Amino acid sequence: MRIRRLGWIPVLAALSFSTATAAACKLLETPPIPVTLQGLRPTIVARINGVKARFIVDTGAFYSLLSPAAAAEYKLPLRNTVPDDSVWGLANGGQGDSSELSVQGFGGGEAAVQVATVKAFTYLGVPLRNIPFEVGGNDLGGGIVGLLGDNLLHIADTEYDFRDGMMRLVRPVHCGEQPLIFWAKKGQPVAVVALRFFTAENPHIIGHGSVNGHRIRILFDTGSPRSYLSLAAARRAGITPHSPGVVLAGKAWGIAGYGAVRTWIAPIADLTIGTEKIEHTHLLIADFGESDLSVRQGRTDMVLGEDFFLSHHIFVSYGQRKLYFTYSGGPVFDLGLPSSDWRHPRAAAKARPPASAKAGAGAARASVTGSAAVAPGNAAELTGRGLAYAAQHEFRHALADLGRACRLEPKNAKCLYRLGKAYWQDKQPAEALRDFSAAIRLQPNDLEAHLARAELQVARKHWPNPAAKAAAFTEVKADLDTVKRLTPPESDVRLTLSGLYGDIGHYTAAIGQIRLWRHYHDHDIEMGAARGELGLAWNNLCWRRATQDRDLGGALRDCDRALRYEPKAAAALDSTGLVNLRLGRLDGAIEDYDAALRHNAHMPTSLYGRGLAELQKGEKARGQADLAAARKLDAGIAKRFARMGLAP
Repeated sequence: MRIRRLGWIPVLAALSFSTATAAACKLLETPPIPVTLQGLRPTIVARINGVKARFIVDTGAFYSLLSPAAAAEYKLPLRNTVPDDSVWGLANGGQGDSSELSVQGFGGGEAAVQVATVKAFTYLGVPLRNIPFEVGGNDLGGGIVGLLGDNLLHIADTEYDFRDGMMRLVRPVHCGEQPLIFWAKKGQPVAVVALRFFTAENPHIIGHGSVNGHRIRILFDTGSPRSYLSLAAARRAGITPHSPGVVLAGKAWGIAGYGAVRTWIAPIADLTIGTEKIEHTHLLIADFGESDLSVRQGRTDMVLGEDFFLSHHIFVSYGQRKLYFTYSGGPVFDLGLPSSDWRHPRAAAKARPPASAKAGAGAARASVTGSAAVAPGNAAELTGRGLAYAAQHEFRHALADLGRACRLEPKNAKCLYRLGKAYWQDKQPAEALRDFSAAIRLQPNDLEAHLARAELQVARKHWPNPAAKAAAFTEVKADLDTVKRLTPPESDVRLTLSGLYGDIGHYTAAIGQIRLWRHYHDHDIEMGAARGELGLAWNNLCWRRATQDRDLGGALRDCDRALRYEPKAAAALDSTGLVNLRLGRLDGAIEDYDAALRHNAHMPTSLYGRGLAELQKGEKARGQADLAAARKLDAGIAKRFARMGLAP
């Protein structure tokens, strides 16, 4: 098969694809759209009323969304209804008068939303008029203002090559059912997934696969940084939290992040995605409960997130209802595991393609040869590749590319900030601090660099002497004050600032940041959507005072506030137990730790704290048993308590 690739295609109403006159298969395509990875979040730049705005590319979002802070920053009026003649109104059958709009996120978390209409939204260089966005959910950080969902992404077939820092919209002409694998090199294995039927009401990218031979439904979701298998599907495949090799991985949140879910890392013998087979890998298992990854087409069993997209070159053909992909390299799933813990056998070459694609697949691979890998020649391309390497924890390559990019553009503050982040991830804090400071010298109002420098200094555990720590914390206070001045008042960064002010002992400033955030989120709190986040903020402040053994009366008040918003939060009960332990209220401490462990039996801090209280009461056997159980869960728990001045 011979595929001709043509140039720029406009977008949406302005996207008038030229008509092919010949019968040969042609691909009308946009130029590469630069994609910048922020960790495991693919972002692109658009414009809101002429001002640059960075969005996450989110194939799992039904609608596009703005954070409340972004809507305020761009001065967008909000309403509680959807215009009937908008993309949403038409998709909902003209039911634009709904007064109870909400967005459901990862794990079933739900947040109230309103609607903002952007008069001039520039997407891929094309100005679009009166585009509605949902407004709600959490702030996304990193200068990201929102999500680009299916109402803007599902306008043409899409090529995703995040490892090389780009995506592209494509319209096939006269291609029929011919396999669309134009990027693949000769002989490179290509996998295929048959997708479910797409409609305006059901635009999600959903296919099928299997886990240990058990069939599953898969949602391809660039908005999820990591891939997750639902606990229900894992159980059908014979995997439970108590299976050999399964370890607890903590909790995860999403855009409507008040619905946290428990997660585990589990070994998987055999995972099949379409015609690709991955053996001896590890997956995150998530307990989604009743929500179980619900989308409009019904429940799905697995979400393949950005870690999967980053390790593959993917083409979504909405017309053919197929997803084609090739393995690009690196870990398929980002779990922080060494590369020896996973194996990608490139088994797609041996897998039999679907009958509709089988006849043309061999000819296509024989005649379509991908271009050889070319080293990026400019700073933007080097940065894109460097960020992709960093996202896959390939830091040697990441630092080489980002360092070269910064040498090409020595006055680019953002480049230095990204280089510093890579050094920090690679556990080279001195180099990271150097680059964050260099970025700030170039751009004194760089909020991200100030915040990163403050977090890096606070995270440091060992200091040559108290004077050096005091001097560093004075610099941290200056950074935090700058971020406080630059941050919109309703931003979730306020809660991050609260924690950092607490870390350096400035509790009045910390409380002020929580209260300022609360003032702008009263509606969410009243609906219950933000209660968990507010409870977490007060608990963090309580824990910081307790660990520093300062103002324990204030710590108890903070814990009481946390429990007011989340009465059964194990973390808040654990913090209250530590405060009472500090105060010598041993019976109260044991009671608090008992309550925490009823909600989470695997909290090493609660087991260790209870053990210390029991020993002080003379209950030696019980105390030693609790200490041993805590050390089994966390080998470093004794050292951390000793640094707080608490030891058996």
